[in-house]
Amino acid sequence: MKNSYSKVLKKMLEKVPSPKIAWKSANTFRKSHGFGNLPKQKYKLVEYNEIIFHKPIKIKPVAIFGYRKIARDIAKKHNLPYFRSAKEFWKKKQ
Repeated sequence: MKNSYSKVLKKMLEKVPSPKIAWKSANTFRKSHGFGNLPKQKYKLVEYNEIIFHKPIKIKPVAIFGYRKIARDIAKKHNLPYFRSAKEFWKKKQ
């Protein structure tokens, strides 16, 4: 099971190997769907590459991230650690 996911991840990283390419692709996609370019302030979002699986997989959440109160409430409800950002999470993990 792990190998098939590794292949998908490898293909994604081959297609989008850098944040600069991800940024350009995201804006091209947005334009083609009637949206404008993302503002420069959102560039940090491309540092968090995502992957899509076409079959269900089991995911165990490790934390909840978000600036809104609802994120804190969800973390509390599910007994998960809460962080305002992924950066805070990674700093604490190191």
